[in-house]
Amino acid sequence: MNSHVIPKWAYRRTRDVSGAAGSPHPIRVQDGVALQTSAQITEHMLCEPCEQLFSRDEDYVSKLAYQEDQSLGLAQYIREDTIISRGLQMLAGVQTRAVPISHLDCQAIARFAASVFWRAHSARVHRIEALRLWKDQAEALRLFVRGERRLPDRMCLTLFVPVDGAFTLTGTLSSTLLTPSTGIKGDDSVHQFLVPGLLFNLTTGSHSIPELCLACGGSPHALIQHWRSIRMLTKAAQMIGTAEPKGRGARAARNF
Repeated sequence: MNSHVIPKWAYRRTRDVSGAAGSPHPIRVQDGVALQTSAQITEHMLCEPCEQLFSRDEDYVSKLAYQEDQSLGLAQYIREDTIISRGLQMLAGVQTRAVPISHLDCQAIARFAASVFWRAHSARVHRIEALRLWKDQAEALRLFVRGERRLPDRMCLTLFVPVDGAFTLTGTLSSTLLTPSTGIKGDDSVHQFLVPGLLFNLTTGSHSIPELCLACGGSPHALIQHWRSIRMLTKAAQMIGTAEPKGRGARAARNF
């Protein structure tokens, strides 16, 4: 059966239901071109039992992500008085903050993130060239998702909420979807992807912070950070801003 590399609900959350561009379909930016399309990345890679296994975690995370009513689902599950500062962010005076999420099903969130990274690595028809996982790293993710083994030491999954400022839990890129990519490869690596409202970070080696890890941390937290301080997102914003619109829908969205 055909499986989604990124779950279907993530594509739906990028749709413009206002109809400002004439069609609700999202704008895909690729190779310097912005094009309105309903296409999604799918290919045959999972058996029925694995599809069902993944779907349970996908459904759980969908409740935490940016919703179709333009709210962040995670906000319903955290208390404002539990948000703490982890140091002053130099951009726009916005602090990087952290909120405890141990009361959530962090294992389900971790399995979701691991499954997306693994599927993106394993895709062959729609190769995601920007993701550079080593084979043993991808295999560790597969075994973790299947419940056969814990993640290796110093391989961590963390959750970020990219925001615009100090008094909001949403941001400019809240309705944006970014496929997995690698910022730093090797033994000490960093990999990321974005579903609407939530950014997932996979780190290995010296870049890992085990105490915050969704899978192994004793006190997992979500990090709330200005989106302009996250390199993947600033690069994406630049790419979106300079892409050449093709077709009526993409041009209408740019003008809007």
